[in-house]
Amino acid sequence: MQLENSRFVKKEGLIGIFDLDQSTYTATTKKFLAKAEKEGKVSTLSLGLPKSFLVYDDGMKEQVYLSVFGRNVIESRVGK
Repeated sequence: MQLENSRFVKKEGLIGIFDLDQSTYTATTKKFLAKAEKEGKVSTLSLGLPKSFLVYDDGMKEQVYLSVFGRNVIESRVGK
């Protein structure tokens, strides 16, 4: 599945797609994102203000991807 630009990931490793505006209100999500960033597991897919984040784990790599696309756009790509 193509996320943005030339970044591809396996659909099977996608754990969840989350809206940044809606999900960052909770303390649990803030802690999760802060921990992932501290561990170097956060990647920004492109320049611009991120609208969503994807949690990915294929058994070999755990990663959080920040995307300028909204959750609905990414979900439509997953469905393809």
